[in-house]
Formats: sequence, structure tokens, C-alpha cells
Amino acid sequence: MDTNTTHPTPGDGFTTSEVQQDVAEWDSRNWHPPVDAEGRERVYEEVKSIADLVPGLRGVRFMGRVRALNVGWGRSTREKGARGWVAVMLGDEGGSVGIKLYFAQTPYPIQLGSLLSIWTAFLSASPKSESGSPISTGSSSTVSVYANMFPGRNRSDCVMIMAENEGSRGVCRVPMGAVGSGRKELNGLMTLESWKNGGWDGVPGARILVCVSSIGAPKTVKRKDKEGKEIGSVSVREVELVDHTGSVVWSIWGEDLNSSLESWEGKGTVLLITEPVFKVGFRGKTGLVLGRNTWVDVEPECADARWLKRWWRGREKRRGRMGLRVPEEVFEEEGWDGPRPALFKLADVDEWARDEPHQTFTGFISVIILDVYLVQNYRRNMLMYTECCDTPHYTNSPSLTPLLCPNCHQPLSFTLNPHLFGTLLDETGCIRAKDLIWAPRAWEDLLGRKMEEVYLLGVDGCMELEERLRGMRGSFWVGWVGEEEEEEGIGGDERKVERDKRGGELDGEGDGKWQMQVGGKLCVLGMKM
Repeated sequence: MDTNTTHPTPGDGFTTSEVQQDVAEWDSRNWHPPVDAEGRERVYEEVKSIADLVPGLRGVRFMGRVRALNVGWGRSTREKGARGWVAVMLGDEGGSVGIKLYFAQTPYPIQLGSLLSIWTAFLSASPKSESGSPISTGSSSTVSVYANMFPGRNRSDCVMIMAENEGSRGVCRVPMGAVGSGRKELNGLMTLESWKNGGWDGVPGARILVCVSSIGAPKTVKRKDKEGKEIGSVSVREVELVDHTGSVVWSIWGEDLNSSLESWEGKGTVLLITEPVFKVGFRGKTGLVLGRNTWVDVEPECADARWLKRWWRGREKRRGRMGLRVPEEVFEEEGWDGPRPALFKLADVDEWARDEPHQTFTGFISVIILDVYLVQNYRRNMLMYTECCDTPHYTNSPSLTPLLCPNCHQPLSFTLNPHLFGTLLDETGCIRAKDLIWAPRAWEDLLGRKMEEVYLLGVDGCMELEERLRGMRGSFWVGWVGEEEEEEGIGGDERKVERDKRGGELDGEGDGKWQMQVGGKLCVLGMKM
């Protein structure tokens, strides 16, 4: 027996050179499907604008962003091997194209706003499917051409889902119909309040520009037939959309947009919705749903969208983000027991914060507590507070088993509700307690007990403590963390929001992450009677 015999390492049948060549082709911006079914090389003409697409038998390549999305399941008479299809409306600033993408096993991971590159050899002017029914991909008045594609089975068809990076983030962001200098202004735009008060009725091409404020947990609704028998169930999620005039609830039925919602969570994503449908639901509750002719532009590039993004960020800052934690190590320790601690009036703090918003300082303020609401919040089961997935959560006593967020299913960490106290004032001004960021040490110094022990007082104990604290003057150790410099543009907005969510840990900044969280807020670090 020859002991020097070596056994080859199992592989996939491809040589190293073949693998490297394939990777290089996919990395190239000029990649195209190499050959047709008969082995002949195809030539794909690059079309810069969707408005230039014409029906016919011609190999073309174009790009666009998904404006409408619908997933269908079932066997197709046209494509025998397909298990279903994803019908999308793809668009840029020039026009839209309806595409029906068949899949063999699972749907493609496409989201609203995804940037797609399409290679196809045939475009049609008819929106009819193999059954004779229209392809549900958006408004027929805006879709100029259509395509049926089965990537993987038809060698002449290919779709590439482009990654979002610095180079592709601004591609195909200008909404259709934008006018003015640089095509950055929108015609026919109405406020959310105007749309709810009748703008939805009989106005062709009505548009609203909104921000995603919060996304509710999925709920299961049972479906019944006319006889009351249960025939199945469907998932529904409610998304709150806001602008500077009001808010509306967008009800999303089914699971087609779940991946899109996850990417929007907590970012204040701006949506330009064209021809939304006004719906009156149960008990006269009004809301918004997507109709057959509705399409959505995600993070459009226009002046109105940039203004709304700035408004949303200011709104979030004013809301206070009460669930933030304040570590004392971000401030100088000598500010508490130092030889010359600074004593500020509220007017001094206001002047300093306005003149030097990027500076960090600590000191004392001596204020009187005017309002205390311990008993009221205890009876409402709202002593403890936290915020997760842009949704507030309340409880009186954090249980031994941590409560889970119904959206992300992560354990919740509670702190005392800043609404326990009302106005704090001195000789120069006043401030609301809910606008401050309270450290755990400050709560313990003020209440004389740990935060988790407050609920043990009961109604009588809360009433006694409330009477003792109302009208009391105390010296609070406070600190101001300078605001971060803002970055302009879509990429800057997204990076800043991402830093805010992750605590500034994009570049491993250490203590700088706490400045990302509490920047532009007055923090209460402790108290002396």
C-alpha cells in the first residue's frame, strides 16, 4: 500500500481562475448577461432615463428605485417553473416601468426604495398578464412600458439589487415631476392636514410628504366569510406618518413591506406618497392605505424633503427622548465637590447654551419644585418609563422577568418618569422637568430611595412624599453636553441618525458616544437639599 498517496480536496468543480473571473465580472459596472440560450453574446444598450424606454425586442439596461411592491403566490401559465412573482413599479425622475419578476422558491429581498439594475431583452406596451388581468404595479398613467422577467431561468434577463453606499445613495432619488432649479421642487404637494380635510377627494395626482414617526407591532386579524366562518388570518401593522400640520395612521396589510418597515425604524424616513387612498375604518377611525394607483418615493431628493427632515429632527429633540441614560463620567468630577463649584441662574444656563451650543459645562442651579404628580402617575401605572422603537412604555414596578418590547422583542430597561414633576423655577426663569435628562443618582438624591423602591410606597406613601416635595427648594447639579455639528445631505442625515441610535459607536469613539445621546440637553446629575 502506497502511504504517500494524497487525496484531492473536495471542491465545487470550478478552478481558481474561473472563480476570480466571475467575481471580477460582478464587480464591474459594465457587467451584463454574457450569452443567450444559443451561446451568442448579447449586447445591452444602457438607457440613462426610464422615459427613453420604448417597447420592442431590444436588449436594454436601466436603473430605478422601487416605488410600488406587491408579492403574489401561485402557479403561472406563462412560466411553468415559477412559484410566484414580485410585481414592482420601478422609477426615476423621468418615468416609471412596471416589472413582474417571477421566482422559483422564495421572493426576492426587494424593499420600497431599493435601487435595482435591470437587464432585459424585451419590453411591452401592454400591462396584461398571462391571465388577462392587469399587472398591479402602479398607476397606468405613469407607467410607460412593462416587462415580464424570470431571472435564473431566462438567460437574457437579470436583476441586481444594488447595495446602498456613498456612490449609490443619491442615484434615482429625484421624484418624478420635480421642477425648478435642478429639478428639486414639487408641484401639487399638499400638507397632511389639507389632504385629510378633503384633498384626497377628486384631486388627481395628490401628493403628501411625510415622516415615519413610529411603527406598531404586527397584529393578526382573523378573516371570515359571509356566514361568519373563519377562513384564515392576515397580518396588519400600523405606521404613524407625520408632518408639521398633523398625523395619520397608515395601515399595511400583509407581509410584503415588513423588510421595508424594519429599515425605516427610528430614522424619521421621509416618504413622498402619490395618490394615497383615504379610508374610514371601524368606529369612524380615519387612516391611509395604498391603492392600485399609489406609489411611494423613499427619501426623495428635493428641497421640501430636506426641510421636513430638519423639522422632524427638531421635533425629536423637543420631545426630550426621556429614556436616555446619563453617565456621570462624561462630566468633570470636580464639578460636584470641587473647591469653587459654579452656581448658575436658569437665565445664565439659557444664555450659555444659546451662545455656545457646542461647549460642555457643569454647575449648580437652585430651583423650587412647583408641581409634583406622584399620586397621579401611580394610579395610572406610569411611575416608570422607557422608550423603544419610538414607542413609550410605562409600568409601576419592573418585574423580576424583564418586559419585552412588542416590536423588537428586546428587554426593556425602565427609569422614573420625568412627568412625575412639573415646573422648576428660580428668580430668573423656569423649566419643565420633562425637558431634562435625569441621572439615577439625581432621582435617588431627590426621592431619598432607589428608583425601584418608589412603587413600594403605595398611594398613601406617594401622597406623603408628594406633599413634602411640593414647594421645596433644592440645589441640582446639572451639566450641558454640546450639540454635534450637523452634516448636510441625505448621507449626512442617515449617518447622524444611525449614530444617535447606536450611541455614536460608528468609529469606536469611546466617551464620545454619550455626547451623541444627550447632546443639546440639560442633564440633572445629582441634588443637594
